[in-house]
Amino acid sequence: MKKLKSLNQEELDEISDFLSSTAIDYILSKVSSKELLDIDVNIEISYKTELDVDMSIALDFDEFSSCNNELINQTIDISLSALDSFLDSYRE
Repeated sequence: MKKLKSLNQEELDEISDFLSSTAIDYILSKVSSKELLDIDVNIEISYKTELDVDMSIALDFDEFSSCNNELINQTIDISLSALDSFLDSYRE
């Protein structure tokens, strides 16, 4: 696998936006919008010698929802997996 090129702030923002939209799309594909009161996706991303991504998700469900927070772990796994392919355009 090729190494990532040096990334500027605009590229880091694009990567962050990709992760956020991937996470939200996945959540909405698994949960009815009626059950979900709030989605908070927080992504901290930096690049010095390698890409460092810290992603957290908070979901607020309707009191009658059968969903649980396992969806958060699944969403992070799916999003980071999708990121691998997305980063191909940023490789040297």
